[in-house]
Amino acid sequence: MYEMRAEFDPDATGGLENTSSSLALLWHVISKEDSRMALCGQQLVETVHDRLVAAGHAATERCCSPCLAVVRATMQAEDARVGADQAAV
Repeated sequence: MYEMRAEFDPDATGGLENTSSSLALLWHVISKEDSRMALCGQQLVETVHDRLVAAGHAATERCCSPCLAVVRATMQAEDARVGADQAAV
């Protein structure tokens, strides 16, 4: 299972200093090896996550495509391995 963390969406308008409901969240998948890094390589800042989610200022949310691509590839590789193991039995 993977944990996800929301960060400020850099493609959205506004900025961290913007406290209106126009802020947007970008959800990253957290690396299992280092909880400060997303699978896409983005360093995660826990205080940003806490500030945005706790304050409830996000009007829109989306998932990080590079993070999800890593999860998808990992799951497909695991499915292929399980399939090969079952075929060998």
